[in-house]
Amino acid sequence: VAACRAYLRFAMDSPSRFELMFHSGIEWKDYPEGAAAYGKCFALLESLLRAQPKLRVDVETAGDLVWAAAHGVADLGVSKRLRHGKAAELEPLLDQAVRTMLAGLGGRD
Repeated sequence: VAACRAYLRFAMDSPSRFELMFHSGIEWKDYPEGAAAYGKCFALLESLLRAQPKLRVDVETAGDLVWAAAHGVADLGVSKRLRHGKAAELEPLLDQAVRTMLAGLGGRD
């Protein structure tokens, strides 16, 4: 949950960078440094998920699902499409989304 909160704070504190990263049509293959940073972030998420003792799906699938939940809250928060608009207001929603996802996957936070 803490790693997802950090991601949300990045998105809310740096909306222009967030938009550039995910909505500009950048081809990551043309930016190896960016692709490497993205890979490191996802590797961190997967390492945190490997510590979950009872996942009912493989780590890669769990990573995709948790990432989708965290990114969804961040993206909708940045674009002001959720009823709450500040990171502090979005954190409880993000926490619940990730905890619900982990519970469904058999993990814990």
